[in-house]
Amino acid sequence: MRLSSIVLLAGIGTASLYTAAHPARVMNLYEGMYPSDPYKRQALQICFERDHNFNRGDAASRDACYRQVLAGPNPMPDPRELAPPRTGEPNFIDLYRAAGQGHLPRGDIRFDQQNDRYLHPK
Repeated sequence: MRLSSIVLLAGIGTASLYTAAHPARVMNLYEGMYPSDPYKRQALQICFERDHNFNRGDAASRDACYRQVLAGPNPMPDPRELAPPRTGEPNFIDLYRAAGQGHLPRGDIRFDQQNDRYLHPK
């Protein structure tokens, strides 16, 4: 246990020192792995779904992915067309979360009064 903690802390320290010494290199790697361009981001997601051994960290793999998906025989459509249209209706996750919160907000005195009989029995 102690040895693994020392190894973990040494690894974190080494990574921190490398990041401090080469911030531009680390940011370029991160931007390459998670691009801000929606077309490239969607292309990387498609490549990963096709092959789960796809390595985002490898620049050659990313370039091959972009050539295959973005400039292939069937170029990728606009990501806004792939997403379902947004409606004002709540979805299952929002409804499930709201049901777990209860009927009264946490700061409401009625909430505290309901729980008094359990927290402070007479």
